[in-house]
Amino acid sequence: MSVVRMNDIGGCRVIVDNKTELLTLNDSLNNSKTLHKTIRVRDYLESPKTTGYRGIHRIYECYAHADSHDWKGFKIEVQLRTVLQHLWATTIEVVDLCEGKALKTNPFEADQRWTEFFFIMSEFFAEDDGFIVLDNTKKSHYKKRLQALNNAIGAYNKLASFKAVFSTKDIDERSTGKSFVVLIIDESNKRVSYTFYSETQKKDAIRKYNSEERDGGKNVLLVQMDDIKNIKSAYPNYLIDTSEFLRKFDTYTKATYWINPIPPRG
Repeated sequence: MSVVRMNDIGGCRVIVDNKTELLTLNDSLNNSKTLHKTIRVRDYLESPKTTGYRGIHRIYECYAHADSHDWKGFKIEVQLRTVLQHLWATTIEVVDLCEGKALKTNPFEADQRWTEFFFIMSEFFAEDDGFIVLDNTKKSHYKKRLQALNNAIGAYNKLASFKAVFSTKDIDERSTGKSFVVLIIDESNKRVSYTFYSETQKKDAIRKYNSEERDGGKNVLLVQMDDIKNIKSAYPNYLIDTSEFLRKFDTYTKATYWINPIPPRG
């Protein structure tokens, strides 16, 4: 596909602390005078995606009001999110990579247990941010569903394990010239072992993966090195730390949460 035929050739994300900052920023952009033309604003706060995704997407045509410019006519997407909305979306990216669930790109073909898990977490995040209000009955129901889903798919332990994939510096240092890595995460102690394979050793990597996967006590991943590098380049290390997501999960599943909720973040 040529560059001129692409709908969006670039993009950026703006992450703010809370609802107030997000709405203030969006209002400021609505009222700003600029050489760029606002083509479309997608408000996923008022109408979240079925997955639970929330945020605001603004599509601009660059330098549309300028007489001439090298970048005139190119389109840019600006995504506005709160910290919690970005934490949710980032964790989706990590699960997509490590589980191959297509939660982001094709949620209808993903494991519906993961889909429901993230939808419920999004609902709690949205109340945390002050975008919605959940009554006690709904919170109690969501809490029980989160616990049941976690028991079914081992979400908590897997997310804790996935953190190790991105915090292991050896993977970066030893992966030069390699195309695939088989990661073996022992969920009992969160230890990670890994074996690298070149492009010509792809079948060997698949055999290793199939062999290790038979051990039910391990989480085994067969990942293309480019996928790991892409996520690491897109998100600073502190943003792919799943610890904060897990802390939120702990909070939302406490016995007292739906009785004494934490106050909105702004």
